Formats: sequence, C-alpha cells, structure tokens
Amino acid sequence: MEDELDWELDEDLEMVESQLNTQNSVHDRTQFESKFDFELTPSQHQGKNNYEVDMYLFFPKAVGVTSESYPREAFYGDTTHLLRVRTPELKRGRGNTFATPRLNSVEQYFKHHLDTSQRDRLSQLVVHDTKLFGCLVYTELKRVRSDLARVIKRATNNQNPDLVVRFHSRLMSRVESVHSAVRQYRERYVWPLKTEPLLVDDEVRRALLLVDEYLSYRLESSLIALHRLVEPYGQAVEDLQHQVEALLTGELEYRNEHVQAAAERVEARVETYYYRLGLLKKYVSEVLFLQTKRINKDYVYRNFVAAFGAALAAAFAVLTNVQTTRMMVNKEDWGFRIIAITMLGIIAYVFKDRIKDLTKEYFNSRLKTWLPDYDVQMFYTHFDAQGKSANAYLGSSQETVRYLQRSSLPPDIDYLRQLGHRAELEPERFETVLHYNKRMRFEIEQSLRDHFGQAEIRRIHDVLRFDVSQFLAKMADPRQKLSYFNAEKGILTTEAPRVYHLNLVFRYRVSHTQEGKQVSHASDYERLRLVLNKKGIVRVETVVARGELGQEEGLELNHRGELPPMVALHPLRLVPSRAGL
Repeated sequence: MEDELDWELDEDLEMVESQLNTQNSVHDRTQFESKFDFELTPSQHQGKNNYEVDMYLFFPKAVGVTSESYPREAFYGDTTHLLRVRTPELKRGRGNTFATPRLNSVEQYFKHHLDTSQRDRLSQLVVHDTKLFGCLVYTELKRVRSDLARVIKRATNNQNPDLVVRFHSRLMSRVESVHSAVRQYRERYVWPLKTEPLLVDDEVRRALLLVDEYLSYRLESSLIALHRLVEPYGQAVEDLQHQVEALLTGELEYRNEHVQAAAERVEARVETYYYRLGLLKKYVSEVLFLQTKRINKDYVYRNFVAAFGAALAAAFAVLTNVQTTRMMVNKEDWGFRIIAITMLGIIAYVFKDRIKDLTKEYFNSRLKTWLPDYDVQMFYTHFDAQGKSANAYLGSSQETVRYLQRSSLPPDIDYLRQLGHRAELEPERFETVLHYNKRMRFEIEQSLRDHFGQAEIRRIHDVLRFDVSQFLAKMADPRQKLSYFNAEKGILTTEAPRVYHLNLVFRYRVSHTQEGKQVSHASDYERLRLVLNKKGIVRVETVVARGELGQEEGLELNHRGELPPMVALHPLRLVPSRAGL
C-alpha cells in the first residue's frame, strides 16, 4: 500500500505544462527578468501555434521617461534576449529515474578513429551530442531538486512531514540514477580517451573533458542543495544524507585526481573559480541556443516611404514645369506671366523638398502603429545520425515598442491597471505608458527530433531581461527623513524608505491556426509591481497573479462576481482563466 502511495506521489509531481509558460522575477539588482516557454507544435492535431505577449509599463512621472528622453531605441538597448530550445527529455525509467542514454556518435567515432574521413564526418556531431548529454544530466538534477522542494512545500502546507520521509527513498533512487549516468559517461568515453591510443581531434577531446568537468561541478552543487533541503528532517532521512555526503566525497577525489584544471584551481581565488564555472556553463549550453537573423523593419519601411515621398515631390515638380512651359508659350501679358513663371519656379523649388520630408514624416508616424520594429528569424542547427547538419527554420519573432496615451489604452489593460484602487480618495497617478509587443509565429510542419535518443524538441525558451539603470539617476535618496508628532513623546524624526512603483501589466495570447484559419484563441493576464529605489530593484509584488483573470470567446463573465467596465467595449468577455491556457 505504501509503495502504491509513493507511485501516486511521483505521478503528482509530473508538471502539467500549458502551451505558454511564464515566469517573472528579479535577475539582479538592476534587471527584471521574464521567461517564456513556447510550445512549438500542437500536441493533439496538426496546425500552427501563434503567441502574442504584451507588456505595458507604467512609468511614474518622477523618473522622467518620455518618448524624447527614452526613445524606443533606448528600450531595445536596455533589453537582453536569450533564445534557445528547451532541453529535450528522454524516456524515463521505473520510479521516474533517469535512463542513461548512449552516445552512439562517440562510440562510432572511437571505432573509426583511424579513418580520417570518418572522423571529419562525425567530429561536429560528437561535440554536439556530448554537450547535449551535459545539458540532459543537469536538467535532470534541476528536476530532482525542484521535485523535492515541491514535496517539502506540500508537506509544510499540509503539516505532514511524513510526505518528505516517504519521498526520500524514491529520491535516493533518482539521485543514484543520475550519478550512474555520469559514471557510465566517464567509463565509456572519458577513460578510453585517456588510456587508449585513440586518434582524436582537439575539439572532440576538449568537448569530452570539459563536459566531464562541468558535470562534476553541477553534480556537487545539486547534491549540496539537496542536503540543505533535507537537513531539517534529521534522522528520518539520515540514509539520504549519508548517500549525498559519500557522492560529494567521491566527486572531490575524482576531480583532484582526474580533472587537470581542478588541481590548478586549489589555490585560485574564488573569483577565478566562479569565472571558470560560468565559462563551462556557456560552453555546454550553447548547443541549445538558436541562430537568429534580426531584420530592422524600420529601415525597410523608411526607405519605402522615402521613395514614395520623392515620387510625390517629383510629380509636383513635373506639373509645375508643364504649367511654366505653357505660360511661356503664350506670349500675351508677358510682364505678368514672367512674374508668375518666376513665382512658380520658386514654389516648385521650395515645396519639392518639403513635400518629400512631410510625406516621410506623415507616413512614418502612421506605419509605426502597425508595422513591427524588428523581425527575428529563428533557426536551429540540427544534426542527423550521419553527422550532416542543417539549419532548421522554426519561425519568426516580431517586436514592437510604442508610447501610448492613457486614453488610448485597451479597455482590458486599463481595467487591470485600475484594479484595487480606492476610487474617490486615491490621488491621481501621472504615468507614462510604454507598450512592448512580441509575436511568435512557429512554422514547423513536422516534429523536430534530435537524433540523440530520439528526444523530441517541443519548446522554445525565451528569456527577456530589462535593465532599469537609466531610471535610477533621477530618483531621490533611498532614505528620507520624516518628522511626525507623537502625543506621548512629542515631535519625532525617523528615516523612511523612498521607493517608486513601476507597474507592469502582461497579456498573454495563444491562438491556433489550421489551414490558414484561426480555430482557437485565449488570453491570460498578470499584473506586477516593480518596487524601485535609487539603488535598484527592491522587490517584485504580484497584484494579479496569472490564472486569476482571462478571456475566451463565447464564454460568460464570472470573475469574483464583478462586472468590469471593459466588457461592453471589448469583443471578448472576462472569464476565470485556466492554468493550462
């Protein structure tokens, strides 16, 4: 019976993912981070998934943000984008354990190491598979930590510590399965590389050894995190603690004996040590990153508008010349006509350039409202089992940034911004509204499988970081003196924190198209408050969590019994959002 309960607990830990997963957090003191997971292809039927993310930033007037002081180019300069495929998952073993995959490309490479042409054909594939293996193992380590943290949270909420005790034996099996994968990697590929007379290209040798070092440090940091999580449960999980300590001891001994760089860093500064860990992470994870081609759409349509304005100016000049010629042919009233001809020449000369410039300004301002600023084409370097690589086209990402007047805000966004305000006594807020829009269009006709373990690449992981450093200069000191009167102690003076609120409203839209027609559409919302002071980000507060409010076509309103004013204006009606949007 207890074993059945353990299996049920494992099944409970399976994450039910939506088509668009999101996570917003503070990356560091000056950077806010949003993470998006986009599902590439629909899981149930053929078609295409389209996604749209809207981020509305409500800047307080005190930070001095305007379209002149902070143009959209500055916004793009303050954002960092990281686009990659999410680590594909392999089939799991009994008890949710990690099934160790074989690196067939490495084995083939070792087998044909005397054949130069075979080595050349397989070398890039071997490097790719080796790095991907490192990513798979580290992703499994993160999953083990995450599952333990969720069990601890559930045990705390239910006041039932036995849940952790019951789960820890299952956890031991999973930890051992990961360690077994690392051990087999070393026995099959690293040890022959060091002990057998194999002809190996430098890049292949580097990949095999650096991934080995990377996994050793990742295993160490993950085991330490597990040990700290279970420490409060004492003797009930003592066997797990002993297992973790034994593995940590073994990893330390292995690095000291077999990892050359580890011995060199025994006396190194912590800075140097941490810097190398960062380099190892970048080296291994680069196998997941996409190749992108960024097209500045502003440059394209500006040239088009300039050409159109020049054509209008030329047309005006030609018509003026025709009229001038006609007047010169007719010689009656020659004195008056010479004055008119002179005036027409001056007008043609002056207005030709003005027509061109005014046309460009007018159409530029109009086109900006619906044309994207950038169009990012996304490609993934994909290998087949024979070592041939190709850049698989995944789709495009379009980005737009615009300043909006408060009166022109969409009704649903304005409703969310006002949600929770006390109407009569609330002071009026003077804010500048910046709208960032991101549209993802995936155009994959078939599933994208990596030959390595036949793991399917299902999701694109997009990280957006927004730097707030530019807004800190105009803020007041983080501590301000505040005097007040106390009936018992008289006039008192204290220090009060001086903070600013940057409100963010997110709208997430997911639509599915089939044969060029939209067959489904849903929206979800989230509102956050970024609390800032002159030193940077203090914290992020959730005002409306994702999952509390959403929209779907044809469904009736039911949100806390309230009727938002936007319902009569917006074609979609509010409904409780579902987690699996």
